[in-house]
Amino acid sequence: MNLIEKVLTPYDTAAGFLSKTNVGPGSSLQFNPSNTLVTTKKGDKLGPIQCTATCNPPCQFNWTKPDKSIINNGELMINSLSIDDHGTFICTASNGIGDSHNKNIHVTVNYGPEYVSLLPPDTTYTVKEGNNLLPISCMADCKPVCTYTWYGPNIPVGTSNILSLQNIHKTHRGVFNCTASNVVGSFESSDVNIDVQFGPGSSLLFDPYKTSVTKTKGEQFGPFECSATCNPSCLYKWAKPDKSIINNSVLVINSVRTVDHGSFMCTASNGIGDSQNKTLHVTVNYGPAAVTLSPSTKQYTVTHGENVAPINCTAKCRPECKYTWFGPHVPSGIKNVLSLENIKKNQSGDFNCTATNVVGSMQSAIINVNVQYEPFVNRVTINGTNFTVSENTTVTLACNYEGNPAPKMTWKKNNIILGEDGENNGRSFYTINTVRCKDTGNYSCVANNSLGMSSAQQSMFVTCFPRLNAYIQQPPRRMRLSIGTNLNLTVGIIAYPKLLQVNWNFQPSTSSNDDRKNNYTTSLKSDLFTHVAYFYKYNLEKGDFGNYTLEIQNDIGGIVVHFYVDLAGLPDPPTDLLAICEKSPMVVLWKPGFNGGSPQWFTVIWEDLKTNTSIVKSSIPDFDNGQYVKVTTSSLSDGTTYIIHVEASNKYGRHQKESSNAHISFIKVKRGPERSLTMNDSNTNLMAYLHFDKPKERYRPDRYSNADGEFSISQKPGAFNDIWSDMATEKTIIKGCSGIIGLTRKKTCFTSIDAYKTHPCAF
Repeated sequence: MNLIEKVLTPYDTAAGFLSKTNVGPGSSLQFNPSNTLVTTKKGDKLGPIQCTATCNPPCQFNWTKPDKSIINNGELMINSLSIDDHGTFICTASNGIGDSHNKNIHVTVNYGPEYVSLLPPDTTYTVKEGNNLLPISCMADCKPVCTYTWYGPNIPVGTSNILSLQNIHKTHRGVFNCTASNVVGSFESSDVNIDVQFGPGSSLLFDPYKTSVTKTKGEQFGPFECSATCNPSCLYKWAKPDKSIINNSVLVINSVRTVDHGSFMCTASNGIGDSQNKTLHVTVNYGPAAVTLSPSTKQYTVTHGENVAPINCTAKCRPECKYTWFGPHVPSGIKNVLSLENIKKNQSGDFNCTATNVVGSMQSAIINVNVQYEPFVNRVTINGTNFTVSENTTVTLACNYEGNPAPKMTWKKNNIILGEDGENNGRSFYTINTVRCKDTGNYSCVANNSLGMSSAQQSMFVTCFPRLNAYIQQPPRRMRLSIGTNLNLTVGIIAYPKLLQVNWNFQPSTSSNDDRKNNYTTSLKSDLFTHVAYFYKYNLEKGDFGNYTLEIQNDIGGIVVHFYVDLAGLPDPPTDLLAICEKSPMVVLWKPGFNGGSPQWFTVIWEDLKTNTSIVKSSIPDFDNGQYVKVTTSSLSDGTTYIIHVEASNKYGRHQKESSNAHISFIKVKRGPERSLTMNDSNTNLMAYLHFDKPKERYRPDRYSNADGEFSISQKPGAFNDIWSDMATEKTIIKGCSGIIGLTRKKTCFTSIDAYKTHPCAF
């Protein structure tokens, strides 16, 4: 059943009949749903909405949209509303009967902004800090009307759709946009980039965040970065303490120097506003590189008790150095100034100053303080503490001493100088390798320097059996006296401990009936270890010649000394005749015999066997010292054989040359490949020497024959370990001569006797 039927049927039913009258829509138009105000939003669905009316015949329906377009249908349905659908929708019903009728539905189509426009439309602004930004309006099409919100850095409070930035600040630098929104939705505008240009101002910062740094010389400093908030970006430079510039924001010094101590200033600038500075203070610590002494004197020489002028020690260092003086007995409380007053002798030595801080230390140059004082010797020790020693042992005398300048050390025995000893670390020694009885006495250790003298003394006693005192002249062991003269024997003796027995005995050389026992006297004079025994016999007669014997004894032992007294006469012949080859002159040496009781002299004769002529030297004295006698001659002819005679004479006469029993045949040698020396002698005790031009080359025969009275020198290469002595002085010259070579070498005789004197080597 149609709508009209639904409407009429009840009426008709109530009236009791069915009407067939034509009816127009009149005011019967209805909506289903019945709402005439519809609020929706863009894109939503509208409907279906049915437009109905009571019409007979049935009405035709159409809908007129807000944009005047027509929908020929009684049903209104729009699947997706657009903003053009906002407004009044009119439903018209007509069936040709009566007027058509309309009924309206007002549809409100809400919509959010789909585009936000800016005025002016620019999206980029560049403005310097402090200036104003022209207002920017934000607009959008939306229903209901949108509200506007600006977003960006530091938007002023109360800003709506118009952005207004007055006295712009760097904090406004950034991206701005405007958002339009309503109940339906929202939409953002394009980004507006506002570039606020500003200088560094007070924004300078250091990284690390420090304003002072402490470094040690040689260390790396940095990296230390200087930064600031600037637009456009700032340029940076560092000004060093020495005014040099580093054009970089990062400060790095690989090895910091002392000149880097001070303020480093970073400057940032970009041409906008004033440039700004920020200071970093760098403390450069360093140890002392040199320690200076003032005055710069390196050597002080003072006398004990004087003062040394103050010496100031300084050094450049950061932080400040502390100073320490080192040296012998530095006074307490001394800092950088060394003051030595009333100087002591134990303050002599080397001093130096050390400057020290947390970085390091350094020593000054060494100064030497030489404190001079007079010497002092404390005491003498003998083998430690023993002052009585045994003979033939080794004895060491020692003393401790001090003094400056170093004393000259002298050892004395009974105030007679024995020897000198230099400085030996404050101790002086005197050693007697084999102590003898004669070494008993008072020993002194004496120290002398320019300021004075000191000594210490100690007595030493050598236990020994009696023996003759070699330090005084003794009677000759053999003497010849005339009848009627007196015999005086004064015999010096040394012994320790004291003598227990002294006896004189006599053994006559011939039998005699003359008993003269009472014609002599004896006596003894004794000291601590020196003694003198006296024997005196007067008016000698024939029976007084013979052997006089002195017997002496103490606790250690005893000796017997013989004195042979003969009747005076001729001297004994010389012995040990020695001829030495030289180019010129020839040297002859001999050992004197007993002088026969009277002073003797000698005569030397060179007899030329070819011409039977002789060269004579006479009146050659005997010095009676037990040494060899030497004579030279330059008058010999080359290539000639000589017989050499030596005669001894005294007031009683002389030995004839035929009985001298000492002669030698000498052949003068010339330059040549070989050297030879021939000796004709019946005395095999004679020795021959051939001297060459090298002083240490000495030769002796290693084999000889005297069957025919000839010696033949035929030395082969080899070496001798004999003790070689000077025959004239009996002193050992060389022990263990070596390197002897054969005679077949080309050699030359010495050119003068001086060579022999310089190098006397004999055996």
